[in-house]
Amino acid sequence: MKPCILVTSHINNSEKIKVAYKLINFLQNRELPVIFAGNFPIPIEIQQKVDYTLNIKENPLPNRWGLFWNQVLTSMGWGENVYMEHKSWDYGYAHLHQICKGVKLCQSLGYDYVYHLNYDIEFTEENFNKFINRGKEGNPLFFKWGDEDNLATNIFSLPCSLYVDSIEPTLHLYQEGTFEDPDLKKGWFCESFFKWAIEKYSMEKFYPITDIPFSANYYHLDGKFSLGSSLVDIYFHPEKEIFLFWKKKGEIENPCELKHEDGSNHLLKPTSIPYYFILENNKEGNYYYKGDLVFTNSLSFKSNNYIVYK
Repeated sequence: MKPCILVTSHINNSEKIKVAYKLINFLQNRELPVIFAGNFPIPIEIQQKVDYTLNIKENPLPNRWGLFWNQVLTSMGWGENVYMEHKSWDYGYAHLHQICKGVKLCQSLGYDYVYHLNYDIEFTEENFNKFINRGKEGNPLFFKWGDEDNLATNIFSLPCSLYVDSIEPTLHLYQEGTFEDPDLKKGWFCESFFKWAIEKYSMEKFYPITDIPFSANYYHLDGKFSLGSSLVDIYFHPEKEIFLFWKKKGEIENPCELKHEDGSNHLLKPTSIPYYFILENNKEGNYYYKGDLVFTNSLSFKSNNYIVYK
């Protein structure tokens, strides 16, 4: 058996880069080669610390999305039953697609067993060694995801051929978004599909291991967008033609300014709620914070991240 470690990623802001860099530093000086894959440009500092990198041009979306909402507090003075809603594509398809590309690169380099880690996985030294040692016999190792016996996709290990031969032929079913199967519950998601495809191909039943703890750092950080070390959600209020920034993690500087791509500066105004801030500018285009892209104001963005009255 010739194993390797595959790290997959979509590190599209400075906070995610810090988290990924922490994992790569942890993986230094191990016996196993490290392959770092990403469908967002991989910083040179990370490339220099791993054995191989794979830049994947595609970040494909399936024909599936979900609707998420949160209620606006009435103390904002915007009325009763006001909700913040956003539509989000099912990025699980891109996740499995990226892993497949990465595992196939592992195979092309001569590796036949892969330890897969998402960029935000964190282990203690003891539990990392348990994970590596448990896979030395070449058997698949899966972890629990959610309340049911679904299999986590952010961490697992298995023979490369098991992943490629089970996921690659079925991935188009995920992309189509209308796939149904008696063994898949209605409303299935990435981890459900992963379990279904792996077990269908292998004709085996797999049970997650529970005695090797780990954490997924970025997964637990709320907020879709970053303002330096702060994570926020952003919504557009079509009646007021303003953006609402909802601080979910960290602190927002006061005063805090965003720079539009045309060079103009725009203040985030505090509200009566400490974690809500208002951006009154509604120019189309990119908004930056200290050089980092925060969000792109477009019709698509506003229609998928919006505030509505119910």
